[in-house]
Amino acid sequence: MKCETRETRRLAKSFGDGIFLLFALLIRFRIFFLGIACYFCVWWLFLQKVASVLRRAVEHPNINMKVQFTDISPAGSRYIITEDKWLALTDFRKNAPVHAELTLTRKSDTRVEVRGNLDVGLLLACDRCLADYSFAVQVSFHYILDRESEESGHIKDVECTKANLDIIQVEGAFVDIPDLLRQQLYLAVPEKKICSPACKGLCIQCGTNLNDGACSCDQEMSNSPFAVLASLKKD
Repeated sequence: MKCETRETRRLAKSFGDGIFLLFALLIRFRIFFLGIACYFCVWWLFLQKVASVLRRAVEHPNINMKVQFTDISPAGSRYIITEDKWLALTDFRKNAPVHAELTLTRKSDTRVEVRGNLDVGLLLACDRCLADYSFAVQVSFHYILDRESEESGHIKDVECTKANLDIIQVEGAFVDIPDLLRQQLYLAVPEKKICSPACKGLCIQCGTNLNDGACSCDQEMSNSPFAVLASLKKD
């Protein structure tokens, strides 16, 4: 946020100088009330510009953004992500807009609570027929990030309870938002990708997609002189 702070100060100085110069000229020509109106109008425009800068910093964080634990508010820091550059490091293709919302809450210097949800549409390839199909990802997540220490390392050797399953050990005291979203995406996509429970797959002989219609392989097999062998049973 340091870059946004410097930009805000520069905008404040330039707007302030222009405001007072305009105000002085208007007073000189005895247009007092008009000068007051212009004064507040310009200040309103300045505040809108500052709000826009801050909004871009929060709602569209840099894709390499790593939020330090110390920069996270104990009352909660909210982030809205609509960019999709973080998807470039995955094997997935997007066919619908990305929308993710995260709330990070600092519980201590070494622990941060993460709550959020991720909505995105993907284009997957069916494992049966190899055709592309749309898959909607809508997931919510809630867990604790805990910086690794001697104490947390000792906890790993102790029997895990249900409460421990939501605690994730991290090496550094920061939250890597793009990496966090990628992990949630991989967890949401099924291991076996099927376009439909009724998918017929491909013909094992000619490779025709049987969802588009039957092929002639069955007819050819029935006319084969070796077709009678299929009816034989082993003793």
